[in-house]
Amino acid sequence: MVILLLYYSLFLFQNTLYSLIIGITPIGRATVEELQLNRNGVVNLRKVLYQMGEHPPI
Repeated sequence: MVILLLYYSLFLFQNTLYSLIIGITPIGRATVEELQLNRNGVVNLRKVLYQMGEHPPI
């Protein structure tokens, strides 16, 4: 539960498919950039998981 609260305090999903992650704090933005959380493969994976009902994490 603590991890999910931390996750949602640092990041925001940008669109209705929840495929792009936007950092909402300086730490969140640096994490998104450093870990390349919006690279093509990961974005496509999130889209597929969303259609399967497995994304976003609750």
